Amino acid sequence: MKSIILILFFSLLYFSTKSQTITNVVAKQDGDNVVITYNLQCLGDADISLSVSEDGGSTFKGPLKSVSGDVGIGVKPGNKIITWNTLKDQEMIVGDNIVFRIVYTKFGKFTDSRDGKTYKTVNIGTQTWMADNLAFKTNGGWWAYDNSESNVKIYGYLYEWETAKNACPTGWHLPSDAEWTALTDYLGGLNLAYSKLKESGITYWKKTNKVATNETGFTALPGGYRFENGAFSNIGSYSYWWSSTEFAATSAWCRGIWYYGSDVIRDNCVKIGGFSVRCIKD
Repeated sequence: MKSIILILFFSLLYFSTKSQTITNVVAKQDGDNVVITYNLQCLGDADISLSVSEDGGSTFKGPLKSVSGDVGIGVKPGNKIITWNTLKDQEMIVGDNIVFRIVYTKFGKFTDSRDGKTYKTVNIGTQTWMADNLAFKTNGGWWAYDNSESNVKIYGYLYEWETAKNACPTGWHLPSDAEWTALTDYLGGLNLAYSKLKESGITYWKKTNKVATNETGFTALPGGYRFENGAFSNIGSYSYWWSSTEFAATSAWCRGIWYYGSDVIRDNCVKIGGFSVRCIKD
């Protein structure tokens, strides 16, 4: 590693910008490790992740897994330190112009009184979204991918459209086509919104050349979908979410993200198919 250049990037979510700051950021090489110190000023705890670029900041890889210290969920305010073990991530340091990015995300929480499940929430522009797919069992019209409840813990349930329209808890609703458009427009359009909404890394998504930052905290996950004939497909590769806006007698507007794509997809989906649900606050 010939040079280390540090830049700072953090998402300001949930609280006002006056109540959260990352300052005094310094990166130093210490043998096989890179040690990054910083000061975190915020209300409550923060979720901190670290990414690295080998092309001067044009693209980033991460979040890095071989890290320890004040990184991950629930970092408290104060003077902090992150240690990155470069030997475990040698493929990420082949360049000469190494740049780091600290991503700060502040999530809220909402507990659904109907079943006690708790969802992360995130403010994006003037909207408040759930940062998890809905996982509520209605009276019918929902499915676990491959009929396996283990998939629900990560991806939520898949819903047909009529069920999805009424599945969100009180105070929340299924977003309209216009509300989805407001989200992607706020993030710069369908192309720029793609990486900002998609969960980073390849823990759940298949590998792709398109870099995902998830800088909004939306954490789009590839929950796949259910065809109208009952077959399940493309977990790990695709995700589609319903809107409440009808397209035609048998279809409604939806949004999608593909693992190899570069845009958020605005499409129409068959109403009796099974797709994911993200609730937006009233």
